[in-house]
This record gives sequence, structure tokens and C-alpha cells, in this order.
Amino acid sequence: RGNTQQNFNVETINNELDLAFVTETVDGAPEKTLVGGNIISIFRYLIYHDRSTENLSSFLCMYRNFANSEELMKELSEVVKKWTQTKSQDLHSDATYQQICRIVQQWIEHYVRLDFWKDASMLESLLETISFLPSIASTRLKALLEFKLSECAEQEYRKPKRQETALILERQIIELQSESPQDIAQQLTLLEFEMLQEIDPVQCISSASRKESPGIQRLIERFNLVSRWVATEIVMEPALKKRVGVIKFFIEIADCAYDINNYNSVLEIVAGLTLSPVSRLSQTWEALPRKSNEIFQRLLKLM
Repeated sequence: RGNTQQNFNVETINNELDLAFVTETVDGAPEKTLVGGNIISIFRYLIYHDRSTENLSSFLCMYRNFANSEELMKELSEVVKKWTQTKSQDLHSDATYQQICRIVQQWIEHYVRLDFWKDASMLESLLETISFLPSIASTRLKALLEFKLSECAEQEYRKPKRQETALILERQIIELQSESPQDIAQQLTLLEFEMLQEIDPVQCISSASRKESPGIQRLIERFNLVSRWVATEIVMEPALKKRVGVIKFFIEIADCAYDINNYNSVLEIVAGLTLSPVSRLSQTWEALPRKSNEIFQRLLKLM
């Protein structure tokens, strides 16, 4: 970018939306960026003026800090009803119609569990709003909603079975190195993927929401559990040569997890390897093969 000057001012859009913008002059050309305003006004601005997919995604994730879902659904319903009175015959060139469909689609795809799964009133309002749209859109959006709701139902059905399986596995004693690093990495990934599915992005926004999220707290507890498990398996091996083999094996598991993009398991294992009871085993680390140490140093940079 060239020379930039920035001025803060409040403007009114269409005599309805009081919004705050930052106006930047870049190489003599003005550029205007929305920086704040009433949450409903920002929502209207996204419908009528800003068609950025990135901004819409950010809004749907963050708006709950300033308004509840019922308020947003009420506004969306009013916008749709107003649109039906002035809609264009050519839907492909109707930018407002296209944006309304994008908003509903993203809301269903990413937040159906959070806003509609167990809220009959919100679900009813959504279906009513969709019904005002042309059949080509309403049919597609209703099908998407049905699919996402069936996903939620399936996940709820599978929960008791997963818990039962976990209890069975806890009673089994498995010789660690009897399994391949690839298999263990894949199993860690499957277990943690199911846990991650229960976390909504909005729960990650603030420290307060993270503390109140059961899913995030379970994932934190699992992180600590796996890290302690790694350290325990290492320090419980009395023979130096075998202890080196255990560390080498965990590094291989972490590397396999890295290859399948499971960075959470990578960090869990690396955290266990860097706990003081393990890091103090100087003779063990000195005996570790050079290749294993190089992999460990590479993974350590992720911490």
C-alpha cells in the first residue's frame, strides 16, 4: 500500500443505518471500511450493501455477543417480507435475494445445532421465513435444514454408544508398541474429531464462553490426560534402551498425526514429552536416534 491517511466519521446509509466507518485515503483514492454500529444496522448493511462472504461469516459467528438469535431472526423475517413486495422478476440479478439466500444457507450450515436444533420457536420462525422465498430457493434450503437436523439427531444417538465403548476400552490393557503409530494416530484423530464436532465456533470467542462450554472443557481435560499418559508411559519404563524406544514411538505417533493434520494430538504428545519428569531424562534423550530427535525438534516448533 502507498501513503495512507485515516479519518474516523459516522455516516448514515439510506437514512436508516447509523454506522461508523473508517475512511482511508490510499494513494489519493478513498477507501471506506465499516468498523461498528448497532448490531441490527450492521445486519441490514450486510444484506443491502456488503456482499462479502468473509464479513458475513464473521458476523454470524460474533453477533451473539450483542444480540440474541430471536432478534436477528425477527429482522431477517421482516427483510424477506419487505423484499417480496419489491422483488425483481430476474432472481439471478437480484442482489438482495441472493444475499438473503446466502445468509440463510450459512446460518443453517454452521449454526443449526446452536440456534435451531432444540429451539422449536426459532425453527418455526426459520421455516416461516424460508416459505416466503421462491420455491427454487425454499425447497433447497428446507432440504439443507432437514439434512443438518438429521446430522444432529445422529450425533445425539451415537453419544451413549461412544461413552459405552470408552468404558469398555478403559478396562482393557493394551501393550503400547503392539500397535502401529499410524493406527494410534488415526484412533486419536477419530476420538478428538467427535469431540470437536460438539464445539460451536461461537464458544471459542471469549474466555468466558470457553469456560462455559462443556465441549471445550472436555477437550482441555483430554489434552491434559493424553499429555500425562505420554509422560507416564515413558517414566514407568525402567530400562534405558526400552525407554528410548517408548519416546521414539511417541514421536512417530505425533509425526503420523501431523501428516493427517491432527495438530491437537501432535501438541498433546509434544506437551507430554516436554513435561519435566521426561525432559530431565538426559541419558535417555542422548540415546535417542538422530532422525527421531530431528522430527521432535520440528514438531516442537508448533508449541
